[in-house]
Amino acid sequence: MQASSPQKKPESPNPRQKLPWKALLILILLWILGFYLSQAFSAQVVNDVLATQPFNHHIWNEVLQRRVAPDGSFDFAGLKASPGRFNAYLLQLSQYSPENHPEYFPNPDDILAYWINAYNALTLRQALNDYPASPEQLSELPPRPTDYLIGGQLISLAEITERIQDYATRFPTYLKFALTDYTVDSPPIYQHAYEGMHLKAQLEQTVGVASKNEHLLHFYESEPQCVSIELSSFWKKQLGTGTPNNAELLDASVAPNGGSWAGDPQAEALAGLLKPYAPPEMQAIWNFPCTHQVKVIPADSKLREYKEPGTEEGEAPLAN
Repeated sequence: MQASSPQKKPESPNPRQKLPWKALLILILLWILGFYLSQAFSAQVVNDVLATQPFNHHIWNEVLQRRVAPDGSFDFAGLKASPGRFNAYLLQLSQYSPENHPEYFPNPDDILAYWINAYNALTLRQALNDYPASPEQLSELPPRPTDYLIGGQLISLAEITERIQDYATRFPTYLKFALTDYTVDSPPIYQHAYEGMHLKAQLEQTVGVASKNEHLLHFYESEPQCVSIELSSFWKKQLGTGTPNNAELLDASVAPNGGSWAGDPQAEALAGLLKPYAPPEMQAIWNFPCTHQVKVIPADSKLREYKEPGTEEGEAPLAN
């Protein structure tokens, strides 16, 4: 009987031969995963930068919700450290505007909301470029850029202001509270992006927030039962160079809306706008016959900067 030869054991795979294939397979899988993740990320960026019809300002809204405290102070340090979303919005503005894509702005309020948001975003860019320079240091810095790429063309802040005025016939006085340069003198920035469909309500809310800021607007009795107003130097710019530093609000009982400023055609509308935001005890004596003073306090060009809660009395925390 022939002895059976022992069965030859199957050769075990050489780990040195299979390792490269495993590594290659892993690399291929990682590349595929990375490709799809990059595509998803790119799609998100494209969806952010490419406008939708009608145009919306959701990126700007994200920035404001994250960086603006309820009192209107701003987290400049946080935004300067993480400017990605803000830069994405500036890129969106550079590519789309009511002038090169009118189909994205179906009504005048959509157009007006765009220009208000663009103005506030660009003044924020200016402030952020200089942050944390003090007002004294700012005077020593090189001149700021005057033109910005908006909708494919170079436009200055003055030209944006002109465009705002072109569409401001419905609420010209409200708009004085909507534009800011983020300094203590100017109105606090609204916590939301302006949108055409909600524009009137948003502007009314803006006035309510701004009127509670005593540096911007302060009601007081200059004499018994005589309402007077103290304003920041912001109003000097808004009301024109012809308005004196210490104007007088004439007899409030004569003007239909509660008073008028000497030499200023917008005064009656402004007085009528401000009256509802005066304290109730001031509203009760608003029309008392007297000479109502209007004082413009010295300018304060410090940024309206957010501080951590507890560092300064009365400051509100940012929204999460």
